[in-house]
Amino acid sequence: MAAARLQRPAGPIRGRPQYGVPPVAEAASAPSASAAGARRAGWLRQSRFWLLLAAALLLAGSTGLALHQPPHPDAWRPPPGWLDPAFWRWPFERNAFMRLPLLAAPINALHVADDGTTWLLTGAGEILHISGDGLRWQRQWPVATQAPAARAAGIAVPGIAVAHAQAMPPLDGAIGKGSEVPNQAAPQSPAAPAYPKPGPTAPVQQTPMAGEAPQPRAPALNALHFLSDGRHGWAVGDAGTLLVTDDGGEHWQRIELAEAGEKVLRSIWFVDAQYGWIVGDDGLRLRTIDGGRSWQPPGPTRALPPPTLNAVRFVDRQRGWAAGEQGTLLTSRDGGASWRPLTTGTQARLSALDVTADGGTVRVVGSGGTLLQLAGDVLSTSGPALPSDLALFDVRFAADGRRGWIGAQDGWLLVTDDGGEHWQRQRIDEDNLTAIALSADGRQLWTASQSGVLQIRRDDVRFVALTRGGERQARRLTAVRDGRLFLLGPPGRTFVSDAAREHWMPLATGSAHTLLDVCLAADGLRGWLVGTSGTLLATADGGRHWQPLASGTKQDLRALDCSADGRRVLAVGRNGTSLGSVDGGVNWQLQTLDGSPDLVALRLSEDGLQGTATAADGRTLMTTDGGTHWAVEPGGSDGLVLHRVRATGDGRRRWALDLGGRLWTVADGGTGWQKVAGLPDGTSALYDVEASADGRSLFVVGESGTVLRSLDGGTTWQKPDVASTQLLYGVRFAADGRRGWIAGEGPVLLTTGDGGETWRGGERNTDPALRDWPVYARFPAPWLYPVWGLGLGLLLLAARKPRAEYAPAASIGDAPASDKPLEPGDADALAFGPLARGLANFLRNEHTQPPLTVAITGNWGTGKSSLMNLLRGELVRYGVCAVWFNAWHHQKEEHLLAALVDGIRRQAIPSPLGFDGLRFRARLLWLRSGQHWPWALLFVLLACWSGAYFLQDFPLRFERAWAITQQV
Repeated sequence: MAAARLQRPAGPIRGRPQYGVPPVAEAASAPSASAAGARRAGWLRQSRFWLLLAAALLLAGSTGLALHQPPHPDAWRPPPGWLDPAFWRWPFERNAFMRLPLLAAPINALHVADDGTTWLLTGAGEILHISGDGLRWQRQWPVATQAPAARAAGIAVPGIAVAHAQAMPPLDGAIGKGSEVPNQAAPQSPAAPAYPKPGPTAPVQQTPMAGEAPQPRAPALNALHFLSDGRHGWAVGDAGTLLVTDDGGEHWQRIELAEAGEKVLRSIWFVDAQYGWIVGDDGLRLRTIDGGRSWQPPGPTRALPPPTLNAVRFVDRQRGWAAGEQGTLLTSRDGGASWRPLTTGTQARLSALDVTADGGTVRVVGSGGTLLQLAGDVLSTSGPALPSDLALFDVRFAADGRRGWIGAQDGWLLVTDDGGEHWQRQRIDEDNLTAIALSADGRQLWTASQSGVLQIRRDDVRFVALTRGGERQARRLTAVRDGRLFLLGPPGRTFVSDAAREHWMPLATGSAHTLLDVCLAADGLRGWLVGTSGTLLATADGGRHWQPLASGTKQDLRALDCSADGRRVLAVGRNGTSLGSVDGGVNWQLQTLDGSPDLVALRLSEDGLQGTATAADGRTLMTTDGGTHWAVEPGGSDGLVLHRVRATGDGRRRWALDLGGRLWTVADGGTGWQKVAGLPDGTSALYDVEASADGRSLFVVGESGTVLRSLDGGTTWQKPDVASTQLLYGVRFAADGRRGWIAGEGPVLLTTGDGGETWRGGERNTDPALRDWPVYARFPAPWLYPVWGLGLGLLLLAARKPRAEYAPAASIGDAPASDKPLEPGDADALAFGPLARGLANFLRNEHTQPPLTVAITGNWGTGKSSLMNLLRGELVRYGVCAVWFNAWHHQKEEHLLAALVDGIRRQAIPSPLGFDGLRFRARLLWLRSGQHWPWALLFVLLACWSGAYFLQDFPLRFERAWAITQQV
């Protein structure tokens, strides 16, 4: 409602000219008005200051915290849903596993300092250490081994590390963290012994984590030991390698050990900075009492067996033990000057020792499930019988003597909580656990494997991998209809890409078995996974969530395919197993084919009726009814065991790999498989093959980074340059034949966009722009964006302009007798109340329809303003929003209508930041939607469908839509 009133105002509008105010009256009340205005202005300035300060602190503090927030410790975890608190808590990462270092060699030794720093030694001669938070790595390795004659001649050996494609010069000293190359060895600390300068010193080079891996000629490092001060450390390895540091690993220096010659040094132990011991091949035993300046073998007190010694431990300068091959267990009571053999009653290989702090209990583990316990001089083999087919590699017990762990063969970890009376087995890796380390408080456990995987478990929570390493079990790279790639393999090592194949994320399947094949329907939502031990999984959201299904078999399901509409699904596997569904996976029919052939490949037509399966012996099976009946074609070869099969678009020609890594082919749909000739001499074992639709272009990949390409159907072969030495087990190309992808252990992922001429990715690529693929990217945690919204809201509040209000200026109304208009609640001397209520009831009546104008006319001082004030009060009392527009104040405005509209906007429309504002806008939207309900209904349905579609597997479909828009 807009009511026009032309009269002298009760007070001036702040910021506008004042009219009709007597100067005397204005002066009379000026001090009080000025004081009130000053107080209000000061309050406004003060509140604006605090709002600006709060917004600045909130925005700056949250941004700094988010930019420095470390990522989630588990780089292998599947991305959480947006309703999961973990989604908002942690930074968002793409290709999170790429931030971990890739180790292409076994981890031979593991040490954890008191501050949490973890040290690793690898079979490639690398020394790596990780910070206590697990996020910062540094990589070091010594130079290649020299022959003794070369070292004696003073021939310097150039470094083998390559940093950013620049060769390092020959060095005479040790290299630390910086880029400076000193000419002499690092100075010794005052507490360190004065080591003689080797001639020449074998330098140690350091490169960034993602730098090129060392060459195979670097000597393997086998054992590492640090004193409790964290500064003095030693490492030993092949070819008599002895490295020493006195600055906490900042610099390493190689020491010539003439007593060892070229023998393999397998273990080292120091009890302080002076007394230390080394053991190795052929019964080698050395000791030092001067901090390593000189080393002496034990005196010839008695003949001892010559087998290799694998471990040595001392608890003080006198008492120590050593264990080795053929059940050898030695003890010394004179600091290693002499050794006495103990009768163990076994010929097993003893690989590790664990000794309590007082030396009262010694535990020894070895091959064949051997676990020995020595209490004093009494050797006990009693206790639980461990599996005799399980080799044990390392043992650690907590300080309480009750909790203990043993690293064993094939990734098995043995755990006890009762001092070794009972042991439980859990499998945490695919390869042998070669080393174990325990924090001082026993709350953190590290394990290292032969495949280069370092894992940590904190507070008995699940293990988290801190490195990328190879797996012995080859995986499979599979493409699905919507363009995504699936990298299938052991539990926790399954990945899926986006439609652009640039971003990879772990796939949460919940399966404890190795996955072997995947198929998705044309809609990109419904799909199935199969694997070992009859594993069968289904998804209805494009692979974000998987549900296990009962397959009814324990046979390995090795191949899978489905029709385009997803109605027909067929899986085949070991011993002639065939598992099919004709209703989209609701019901499954299991059958075993005659002859029980192992089926390794399957291909279905788009309608799912016609299909071809390939047996391991090369035979072909045909079906025309979706797998209900099969016809076996004659043929096959005795002794031939195929495992990867590819065919041309018409299926007439096929290629396959056998278990020996050899390539076979068959033409014209026949069954006579022939070994492919013409491969380069010395080709390593092959693991996967890819063929174009016309059969002209072929790619095979295999061990040691092998990639071969043929452009004439396999007659001649080329070897493109690939910067990886990992085992490559999967290759796929897009339909255009230009874009391709290769997957290997680690995982290592390679890509090409020119048909395989050049490849991007690989741990040995000297160009960082090409090496780092897929690209690792990290974005602030999503919690930052609501906080930013709050900060921006505070800025808007601080920047808002105050509404124009009437200042408490002087007027005639302040006199004892005045013509000041009545306000609601004042004494109604003119009896305007009934009239105001009547007008209010009339205006609120639902039958009163706009447009409507009510004019109140009268002479000056007859009560027009009083009546309008009472009328406004009545309307407000019933929830009506009344707009007061004083036309007298705007009589000189050029755009009077604009002033009226502005008054309506400011007074009639509540702020959107409050509940009333939201309710008003919701009601306005509802009313307008009712006037155009078909369009409103369509919009609501479209919004609901869009939200459900994109949020169902967030952010996968967002990424897919973005990739499509980029292609367009």
